[in-house]
Amino acid sequence: MVKKVVGGSAEFYVRFPKFQTVSGKLSWSHYTEILKSDSELEIGFYAKQCELENWSVRELKRQMKSLD
Repeated sequence: MVKKVVGGSAEFYVRFPKFQTVSGKLSWSHYTEILKSDSELEIGFYAKQCELENWSVRELKRQMKSLD
C-alpha cells in the first residue's frame, strides 16, 4: 500500500510540477482517477471539468469510462 501511495505521489508531481496549477477544489481521489489517463490533454481536460462542473469522483469515473 505504501509503495502505491508513494508511486501515486511521484506521478502526481511529474504530471503537475507547478503546484499552483493544482486545484484546491479536487480531492486526492480525483487526481488518482485523472492520472489513470496516459494523455496529457485528457488529464488537463478532466481536471478542469471536475473543477468547473463540480464533479464527484463517481461522476468523473463515469465520464472517463464513457469515452473508452
